Amino acid sequence: MEWLGENRRFQIWEYTVSHGQLLLRSPLEDGHGTRLDILFKDVWFMHLAAASQVEAIEEVGPEEVARLGGALAEEALEGGRRGYRLRGPQGDGLVVAGVVVVNEDRLLHNEPTGLKVWPMRSGANVPPAQ
Repeated sequence: MEWLGENRRFQIWEYTVSHGQLLLRSPLEDGHGTRLDILFKDVWFMHLAAASQVEAIEEVGPEEVARLGGALAEEALEGGRRGYRLRGPQGDGLVVAGVVVVNEDRLLHNEPTGLKVWPMRSGANVPPAQ
């Protein structure tokens, strides 16, 4: 997965420990014509600022995961999880997760995400498809 788009400010919008879900959001109000939600599922490791500029999200291999997050991040790759570097002008973040999905819409910052999340305040509390 690689997302290359305009440099946008993302915030950690919500994290649910029990389901390992991390929702990052770039609100419509930040001067963009759309709101962008990025959902990571099966999250085992993250190294992120609470809010940061992101230029690209790209999948990286074990060597880069270890460089960005150390041995703990590298161990999180077990079970088929992948490393995702969030590249930005102030530095790189890292998330190790099973899957990442992106949703772009024109909703306001406080409206639920269009992604299937469970259970998060930001979603419609619809269980993911089995």
